[in-house]
Amino acid sequence: MTLARWLARKAVKTRWHAQGLRVQTIEPSELGRVARVYLDQHRDDLLRQACATLERFARKSKARKTGACANVINETER
Repeated sequence: MTLARWLARKAVKTRWHAQGLRVQTIEPSELGRVARVYLDQHRDDLLRQACATLERFARKSKARKTGACANVINETER
């Protein structure tokens, strides 16, 4: 979930930057608020992206797969 939150914050910053806003001048609390809304609206997609990133990391580091991502995605679909 932490990675999904980070991806939401990154998406909001990218959108603001594309609109010509200077992200550095936005209050962190405002970024957090907007990122939470973005996460709520795009939860499934962000969780899939986060899981794909974690799976790539696991393959690169030759870590043992636990299947935790499948559990997270299945729980959100209920």
